[in-house]
Amino acid sequence: MLLRSAIVGLGQVGSRFDEEPRKVVWSHAGAYLASPDYYSLVGGADPSDSNLRRFQLRCPEAQIFSDGCELMSSLRPDVVSICTPPDGRAKLVEKLLAVHRPKVLICEKPLEISSEARKNLVACCSRYEVPLVVNYNRRYSSVYRCLRSSIEENKLGLLTGITILTPNRLWSMGSHALNLLFYLAGEYPQKWTCLPIPFLQEEGEPACDFLCRFPSGAVGRVLTSGFKETLIFEVDILGTQGRIRSTGNGDAAYQQKIINSDEFTNYRVMGPETLLTADGSQESTFINIVREAAEVVAGVKNISSNGEDALMSEDILDSMSLEFEGDFKNGY
Repeated sequence: MLLRSAIVGLGQVGSRFDEEPRKVVWSHAGAYLASPDYYSLVGGADPSDSNLRRFQLRCPEAQIFSDGCELMSSLRPDVVSICTPPDGRAKLVEKLLAVHRPKVLICEKPLEISSEARKNLVACCSRYEVPLVVNYNRRYSSVYRCLRSSIEENKLGLLTGITILTPNRLWSMGSHALNLLFYLAGEYPQKWTCLPIPFLQEEGEPACDFLCRFPSGAVGRVLTSGFKETLIFEVDILGTQGRIRSTGNGDAAYQQKIINSDEFTNYRVMGPETLLTADGSQESTFINIVREAAEVVAGVKNISSNGEDALMSEDILDSMSLEFEGDFKNGY
């Protein structure tokens, strides 16, 4: 039997990003529509008449509502995507779950504006026993999953460092980079510091470089690559036996083994670079997310990006933002 899905918040990430000329599906609506073996998209809610009209044109069989609680009461969906602005989202989720308890809730990032509100949102889902998936979509990329598997399988030897290049805007893009860093490392930092970069601040969001040390001893770095118009998002992973790097915003990954140098006695150098995977170039992480949600309902899959993971990343981002009047932040 198909799962009944619905979306609360029909703006860009809810549906309208797919109106842009992107290579792959880049919205929750598009992901549900692209998964007809898993879902029937039964409804959407948004206070904007324009968003409702656009959604109705795209999904003529779905019912539309100006209020999310009315949607929950009328349709009682199995899986619900929350794509509203983060401010006030915790109170919204509380109201929605009081009306109807879905089998899975998919929530956009960041969860909320403040740490207290974020914790309330996660606690609310736990109290109602609703599994929470948070859309840090790079955890759903086959390329980045390949990178993590390479680390877990010791293909690089002992992990020494992970460096991620990302455009500016700490919350819009830096949050993805930080969350991906922790996902790849498989642990959270025991100590970290950050360096503000005032001239790269844009759209009211700070820019900074981030440096941390993990309990394993490996070092993690998130380095700001420039302004938002230049989309440089790359990952470089180093170990004692080799290197893996991803390019093209996660489109492909390449690997190198460390070999003995023919020129320098007792030194080792990087060998030839070979393609590891290019599966990300035509892949929609949004489709991967909603299909994982279906597998969570079926009890055959654990959540790749849960509320606790989101809380850790976003609380560190909060601490970084609070310290931007100073020069550095140390500790954790």
